[in-house]
This record gives sequence, structure tokens and C-alpha cells, in this order.
Amino acid sequence: MFQQLYENPLLTIFAALLALVPTIIWGYYFYKKDPEPKKYAIITFFGGVLSVIPILAYQASWQHIPAINIHYYIPQLLSEPGIYTVAFFLGVSVVVAFLSFLVSVLVTSLLAILTWTHGILRNIWRGVIEEQANFVVTGFLIAIFGLLILYSGYSRTEILIITVSLAVLEEFVKHIIVRFTDDNRIKSIDDAIEYSILVGLGFAFAENIFYFLSAYGSSAFWQIFIFRSILSVFAHIFFSGIFGYFYGIAHFGTVIYQEEEMEKRHWLSHRVIKFFHKIFHMKATTIFHEEKMMEGLVIAAILHSIFNFLLQLNKIVIVVPFLFGGFFLLSYLFEKKEDHKKYGRLSKQRLTLKKPVEDQL
Repeated sequence: MFQQLYENPLLTIFAALLALVPTIIWGYYFYKKDPEPKKYAIITFFGGVLSVIPILAYQASWQHIPAINIHYYIPQLLSEPGIYTVAFFLGVSVVVAFLSFLVSVLVTSLLAILTWTHGILRNIWRGVIEEQANFVVTGFLIAIFGLLILYSGYSRTEILIITVSLAVLEEFVKHIIVRFTDDNRIKSIDDAIEYSILVGLGFAFAENIFYFLSAYGSSAFWQIFIFRSILSVFAHIFFSGIFGYFYGIAHFGTVIYQEEEMEKRHWLSHRVIKFFHKIFHMKATTIFHEEKMMEGLVIAAILHSIFNFLLQLNKIVIVVPFLFGGFFLLSYLFEKKEDHKKYGRLSKQRLTLKKPVEDQL
């Protein structure tokens, strides 16, 4: 897959220039909704470009290490369903999520070194400690979604499992990139949405280069260009933006949870949180944070899976209104008064109202 990039350098440049067109148009539109410092916006975008590496590396490994290919276990799960087989499938899913997390750490570290951005290295150090549970949750989600599909009786099981597992991994990796590149600069929920969109945009840009290289010479090339420029690029913006919204709430979970408690909002949800607080002796704010992170990952992954699956069925007539709805939802989240509220920045898990310390150059 990576071989395509250097086999014909001129064609790669042509594909990159084409991919840049929708990137600039969509990027300008959403950047104006919540402008961030240009330097960090560009760094975040390139973080999104690099976020394709864990996904492509995973897909490339199927040929050489079939044991970490999730759909490799489908025949065994169908022929020998049992606790041992399911547990093994779950373990493999967690390993896949961990490896994706590890590659994300490496590519983001490379970005930090190339851009000489010390803040990213600090974010990575904190993130490696704080995000450990998330790759386990991601692995569990891949396994649970896979098993639900497998035993649903659907005829195209293998395609759907691949579609869903890659959707979950992509959303997880894109979030990790945001977490590592911008965690110390997020001062509001809008900021979290904006930085997440920039990563999604970078991912879509890189993905489009590969698609355009593969489609070059085909009679449908320009149709593919238009389709991916309008629909596929926005789809990544939409899914990343939704996860970014929940990440923003989780990021300021301590303050938002306390505000909701005082204002008696989301009463039922808070009762559930307090129930788990008593059982596991965890802080209610910690449970609230993890709940929002999981909620964001699940919703983004489901939306992404629906989009991919509709494309597999060639149901463009459904894809268009689906993404139109996403456009209005994302616009609504940007306009929400609560999302504009400046909470300050987080430092060592505590909220301060100081301005973010600029990274040393």
C-alpha cells in the first residue's frame, strides 16, 4: 500500500494536490467557526495525516501476521462457539487496539520531534499513563460489535465485521492523536471539537491520496474525486467532531459534573454514576469522564460503521441525507452556548484559569 506513494512521484504529487482541494475548502469553513492558533492548527492537521499510519500498518500486517487479523477468527467462532474461543477473540481485539495505540505514540512522537513542539511530548507522557484503559475499552468494543454481528445471522458477516472493526480503530486512533497533540491547549468544548475536526481532515486528506492513486486511469476517476471530496471528507469531519464533543465534556469533566450536580441536570445519569462510585470506590468525576469518553467512541464508531456499510451496499441515496443530518448536528454543537464557555486549561488533572503556556520553539 505504501509502495504506491513512491512508485510514481509525479502521480503522487498530482493525487496530493487533488486531495488538497476539498481539504482547504472544508478546513476553511470549519476553522472559521472556532479559529485556533494557525501554528497548532497546522501541526494538528499533520497529526491527522500521520494517523493513517497505524490503520494502514494494521491492514498491511494481515498478510504477514494473520493471527492479528480480527476476521481471521470468524470461521472458528462460527464452528466452535464457546467461552475459550470468545475470550481468545476478545484478547486479540485488545492486542490490536494496543498495537494501534503504540504506533500512534510513535508517530506523534515523530511529529513532536520534527516540529520541535515540547508540549506534545508532555502530552504523550501524560497520555500514555492516562489512556491505558481506553485501548482496553476499544478492544472490548471491537470484540463485542464483532460478536453481535457474527451471531446476528447476517449474510455478509465478514465484510461488516471488517467495516466495524476498522471504524472503531480509526476513531480511537484519531482521538489519541488529538489527545497527544492538543490536550494542553483545549480551553473549551468548542476547542476539542475544532482540533478533532482538524485531525479528521488530515486523516481524510491522506486517505484520499491513496484512493486517487488507486483510481487513476479509471473511467470513474472524476466521479470518485467528487464523491470523496464532498461526502467522504465531510464524513471524517463529522465522526471526529462528534467524538471531539464528548472528549471536550470529558476533558472538563470535574467542573461540568459539579455544575450539573448543582443545577440538578441529568439526574438519572448521575444516580448511575453514584451507584458505580459506591461499588468501585472511584471518584464520581472519574466515572463521569470515562462514561463520556466511551459514549463518544461508541457513537462515533457506530456512525462511521453505518456510513461504511451504506457504501458497501451502494446506498448513496441514504448516505446523502445521513451526512446532511451530520452537518446540521455539527453546526448545532458549534453554536451551543455551553460549548463556547472557556474553562481554562487542565494541568496535572486540575483545572486552572491560566492561559496555556506556549510551547518552546
